[in-house]
Amino acid sequence: MPQEIEKGELMLPAFYRYNPILRYFMMLLSALTASYSIYFMAKYVRVDTPLLVKIIPTVIIFIALDNLLKHLTTLNTVYFHDKFLALGFIARRNLLIPYDNVESIVLQRFITYYIYLAYLDDKGKKQVLKVNASFPKILDVMLLIYDNCPNLKIEEQLKKMLLYVRKRHLNQTEEPPKAET
Repeated sequence: MPQEIEKGELMLPAFYRYNPILRYFMMLLSALTASYSIYFMAKYVRVDTPLLVKIIPTVIIFIALDNLLKHLTTLNTVYFHDKFLALGFIARRNLLIPYDNVESIVLQRFITYYIYLAYLDDKGKKQVLKVNASFPKILDVMLLIYDNCPNLKIEEQLKKMLLYVRKRHLNQTEEPPKAET
């Protein structure tokens, strides 16, 4: 295990991930829903079946498979090592990004909030990773990226938010004043 390095109030190495029980349960539920819809269509849908009964299982299959694909390809784990950032996925190739290669981080809202992490890959080509902002402890993750990446470009408003997160962490680690008796 790498030696722990203190950066601000958060320690390295640090590890964040989705709850695996919840993640695999949702994948199983999606697969079962799609499977049952296929079974229903094969068993009960005939030529004379009303159009609505033909369309609804098809829509259910589409939604279930879309949900399954999202769980398989979205960010699953984030590991902060002392020299690099490791991003893990279930059905995609994992990414190892040296801190020096991280260029920028942006928080934007398109229906829901997303984090856009721009970095240089092994070949020097600029890549952008889109991560849903509902990732567990995303503010801590962004703070560690801010602390460890020397070439990071960040918007002023996001910088203020991360400094507030740091201040909140510092206040939580301090012991509350003792009451005088």
